[in-house]
Amino acid sequence: MFFKRNKKLELFDNPIVAEFEEELASELGVTIYSGQKSIIKNLIRNEIELSQIDASVLLDYYVDQSELLKRFTALAFSNEINIDDGEEYPDGEELLDSEKHETLPAFGPGIGFSITHAIYYHYLSNNLIDKLSEYLKKRRIPFSAKFCSRLVKYYNEVAI
Repeated sequence: MFFKRNKKLELFDNPIVAEFEEELASELGVTIYSGQKSIIKNLIRNEIELSQIDASVLLDYYVDQSELLKRFTALAFSNEINIDDGEEYPDGEELLDSEKHETLPAFGPGIGFSITHAIYYHYLSNNLIDKLSEYLKKRRIPFSAKFCSRLVKYYNEVAI
């Protein structure tokens, strides 16, 4: 019996993505946090599944639109690192302690950080702003409407 490998998991360990992230981290002057890799891998896998974007589509951006993806990721990462919108949950939907994610002790982006930005890039480059907004809400990003607006602004700055 043959088992089909899950492509979504392969994107995390893909050498193209790893090289992209190393180059980007060097340009940004940051160190990529690579500890607790299994936790980060699981979080990234969940992001990809939630986005409903096939991993091969995301990988194509790394190959075919690498420079634009790199400029978008660099701009978004650089600008967002100092923004803290706080937390926002509707009454009755606050996270239980068991639902809260572990905060990783790092000062740089986590391994696989560009995959998150590739997901944002997919929505933006295909003018799927409403779907991006829905995705951010599903991920429970605080003040997702503000964040979505900033992502649109960053994309428009690099796509010109």
